[in-house]
Amino acid sequence: MEVTRACRSLSGALDAQETIALRKFIDLRSLIFGLSGTAWAIVAAWHDSGWQWWILGSLVALGVGRIVFGHRVRAVAFGVGALAPIIALYSFLFGYPVLDNWRHHAQFDQVIWARNERGEDVMWPPRLCMVDDLLRTHDLRGWGRSQVVSLLGEPDQTNWDTDGQLVYHLGPERGLFRIDSEWLVVTVGDDGKVTKYVLARD
Repeated sequence: MEVTRACRSLSGALDAQETIALRKFIDLRSLIFGLSGTAWAIVAAWHDSGWQWWILGSLVALGVGRIVFGHRVRAVAFGVGALAPIIALYSFLFGYPVLDNWRHHAQFDQVIWARNERGEDVMWPPRLCMVDDLLRTHDLRGWGRSQVVSLLGEPDQTNWDTDGQLVYHLGPERGLFRIDSEWLVVTVGDDGKVTKYVLARD
């Protein structure tokens, strides 16, 4: 009886060890397929403008291989690895500007706005950091010219695409490629009231 129990315990221990070893092997194989997918995506994008079709074709081939050879082929791991650099790239292109803008967001301060100083960071002058909060807290439509000037000071120029506009320079345009400048353009109608205001880039 005791011998039987000992054999069962030993058998269970061996099974557990085999399971752990198998899981490690599975994880290693998934890692290899994932890294292979990443390398393949980078090489395909580097050498051929039609890299999307190469990646799609390889995923289809691996899907077929998974059906034929079973778990030995890690199609999902390869696909995740192949898509990882693409996701990372697009996340940077579209996510970084949003995050950078959020990080530099500041509350509108009339005194600081009027000074129109460069600030410590030339890429993020105070006006550029405050303009979103300004537009969120102040609806300028229907305001008279004198009211706008009282809040924002005299404009940097009075013409954007037509006469009679109040144009305030904010700083370098926001986004990934900050080549042009960003402006707040306040349009005043014939009755002397603000009809619209927009953020513009030159």
